[in-house]
Amino acid sequence: MAFPNFLTAFSSTLQSVNPFGAPPAKPAFYPTVDDVFTVKAILRALSLPLELTDTIMDYAEYWPHTSAVHPSVNPACAQGRSNIQDYFITRTLPLGCLQSSPSTNPSRAPAPVDQGRMIPHLFPPTQSEASKAATAALYTAWARASQPRNAHPCRKIVFRFRSCDQGWGGEHEHRGTYNGSFTWLDVGRERARAVDADETTELPHPGREQSEESSKKVEETLAWNLESLVPPPKKDGEPTSSQSSYDLGEAPPAVKLDHPFLPHDNTLQKNLTATTEAKDYEIVWRWDDDIDAESDYAEDLQEAGRGKATGNGEFVRSLEVGDVVTLWARARFPGWHTKVEDVKKQCPAVSTGRQAQPATMASSFVPRAVFPPNLNLPRSYFLGHHAAGLSKMVTMLSHIDLIIECRDYRVPLTSRNPLFEGSLAGRQRLVVYTKRDLGSRNRPADKAREAIIKDWHKPQQVLFSDHKSKKDVRSVLAFAKQHAQELDSLTGSRMLIVGMPNVGKSSLLNALRMEGVNRGKAAYTGAQPGITRKIASGVKIVDRDPETGSEGVYLVDTPGVFVPFVPDPESMLKLALCGSVKDTIIAPTTLVDYLLFHINKHDPKLYREYCEPTNDVLEMLNAVCHKTGRLQKGGVPDIEAAALWLIQRWRQGNLGCFVLDEVEEDGLAKKMQEEVGTSLSQAKKAKKDLQRQRSKTKFLEGKA
Repeated sequence: MAFPNFLTAFSSTLQSVNPFGAPPAKPAFYPTVDDVFTVKAILRALSLPLELTDTIMDYAEYWPHTSAVHPSVNPACAQGRSNIQDYFITRTLPLGCLQSSPSTNPSRAPAPVDQGRMIPHLFPPTQSEASKAATAALYTAWARASQPRNAHPCRKIVFRFRSCDQGWGGEHEHRGTYNGSFTWLDVGRERARAVDADETTELPHPGREQSEESSKKVEETLAWNLESLVPPPKKDGEPTSSQSSYDLGEAPPAVKLDHPFLPHDNTLQKNLTATTEAKDYEIVWRWDDDIDAESDYAEDLQEAGRGKATGNGEFVRSLEVGDVVTLWARARFPGWHTKVEDVKKQCPAVSTGRQAQPATMASSFVPRAVFPPNLNLPRSYFLGHHAAGLSKMVTMLSHIDLIIECRDYRVPLTSRNPLFEGSLAGRQRLVVYTKRDLGSRNRPADKAREAIIKDWHKPQQVLFSDHKSKKDVRSVLAFAKQHAQELDSLTGSRMLIVGMPNVGKSSLLNALRMEGVNRGKAAYTGAQPGITRKIASGVKIVDRDPETGSEGVYLVDTPGVFVPFVPDPESMLKLALCGSVKDTIIAPTTLVDYLLFHINKHDPKLYREYCEPTNDVLEMLNAVCHKTGRLQKGGVPDIEAAALWLIQRWRQGNLGCFVLDEVEEDGLAKKMQEEVGTSLSQAKKAKKDLQRQRSKTKFLEGKA
C-alpha cells in the first residue's frame, strides 16, 4: 500500500504548483515520446531511482501511443460465401516507428491496402544477408527515435469497435449468445522488412555504430514492406522467385494466407448470434496478463465470446520493434456476415530513461479522496412484503434442506443481510455472489479479492456467479445436486433462495432451471426491486435420477428482504446505486455523483466520450445531455433523465466493472461489528436529540 500512498503525495505536490486548480477541459491527451522523456526527467530531478521512476510511469500508464482507425467511412463487412470472407480492417505503424519518421513517406512505406483486401508482400523463401543487415539498420533507426525498453516494448493494446452479425440464422437456442456464432474479429501480426527492387541488389549497409543523423539517413534511404506472420502465407502460396518489384504501389500477384476456418482460442471477439443491434466492445490486452488458457477464468473469456488463450498476455509480450498489429473481420458460410464500425486500435509502448530538459509542471486531475457524507439520506426501505416474506421463510425451514443466499458481487459486504443470520439459522447455507460479470475482469486483483471473500466464510462454501455464464451456473447446480444426493431423500430436495432486493435471485433461478431441466423462465425479473413479492412454489432445477431414485431438486424463489435500518449513509448509496432500492428513493443526481466518485478512483477515461475528467457531477451531466440529445424545450438539459440513463449504463456494465466495497481480510468482522451498533430507534432518537440541540442553540443566540 506504500506505493499508491506515495503517488497520492506526489500528485498533491503537483497540485500545489498550480493553486488555482486543474486547467480547463481539453481533448484527450496522448503523450508523445518527448512528453514521456520530459516527465521522466522531472521524476529524476526528485532524486528518485531509475527503477522507481520506471515503476511510476508504468503505474500511470504514461506511455507513447500509436493509433489506427478503419480508413473508410463505410463499415467493414466480411461476408460468408464471397471473396471477402476475411476482411482486412486496419493496421498500426511498426512498433517503434513514429508518425513523423521519414520512413512513413509514401516513397518508403507500403502502398495503402484495397478496401477489405490485404495483398501481402511476396518475399522470397530466404532473406539475403544484405536485406537482413538493412532491416536491422531500419529497426535500429526506429529504436533510436522511440527509445523502447529492451524487454516487452509494447505494454498494452486497446481495441474499440462496434460490431454485429446479419441478425438472423443459426440455432434458435444460440440467438443472443456467443454460441454458434460464425462471425468474429481476429488480430494479426506483420513484420517490417527492408526491400529493394528485387532483393538481390546490395542494400545500404551502414556500420554498427550509428549517430542520430545517420539513423535519419537510413530511414530516408531504405524502403520497407510488410511480411504477414499471423495469418501466415499458405505453403502453396509462397513465391518461387522474388516478387519485390511490386513493393511500392503496383498490385502484386495474389498470395494466399492461411486464415482460420472457425473461431479459435486466439479469437479477439465473436458477435452475438443472430443479433441485429450492434454492440460496443472495448478489449484490452496487456503485457502482464496471466490467465491460463486451461483455467476457469479462461472459460469466462470464452463465455464472453473471446478466445480462451487471449488472456495470457503472450501476444503483447511477443511484440518487438518492427512488428505491426492488424485487425481482421471474418464470416463463414452463406448468409453470415460481420459488420464492424468505429474501429480504433491503440498500442502504447514504454520508453526508457533518456535525459531531457526540465519542463514546467502543470497540475493534473485529482479525484476526490472521500465522498462527503449526507446524514439526511433515507436509511430504511423495509417494506411490508419484506417482513411478510421473512416471516413466511421462517415457517418453511422445517421443509428446507439448503439455503442459497445471494449477495451482489459489487457490494459483497453491504449486500449482506444480518436478518438472515438469525432468522434462518440451523440450515446449511451456500453463499453465491451474483453479478460477477459487473465487478470482475478476471484480473489478478479480482482473483485476490475473491480469495479474501472465500476466507471470510470458511469452512462454508462460497461461489461467484454470472447467470449468463454456463460454467458458473453449472457450479451452483453441481453443489445442489451433491447436497441432494447426500441427503438421499425419496421425496426430493427443497432449497430456498434468499437475498437482498434485486441481487439476481430470480435470474439465477431461471438460469438453473434452463441448465438443469432445459425449461424456460419460471420467475419474473426486472431492473427495479420488488418484482418478486410473494414466496413461490418450488421450481424444479434437477430432474429425477432413475439410478439413485432421487425425486429431483426444487428451488423456492422468495422476495428480496431489505434491512430495517442502514446505519451508514454510504452503504445506502451503494445499495441504491446497485438497484436494491427504487430509483425514486434517492435523487438520481446524488447517485450519479457517488458513481462519478468511484469512476474517478478507477478510471476517469470511462466517460471521456462525454467530457474531460471532473469532480463536478453537474458538469458531467450537462455534457451527457448535449452529447446524447437529452434536452427539454428550449435546449434545457434534462439532468434527471441523463442521471437515470448513466445509472442504468453502469448497472449493465457499460461504465466500468469495479467493486464499491473495500474488500479487506478483516472486512467482514468490521461489518458485523457495525451491525451490532445503531438500531433504527436509536438513530431516530439521536436525530431528534440533534434537532433539539440545534433549536436550543438558535433560541439562545436569538435571546442574546
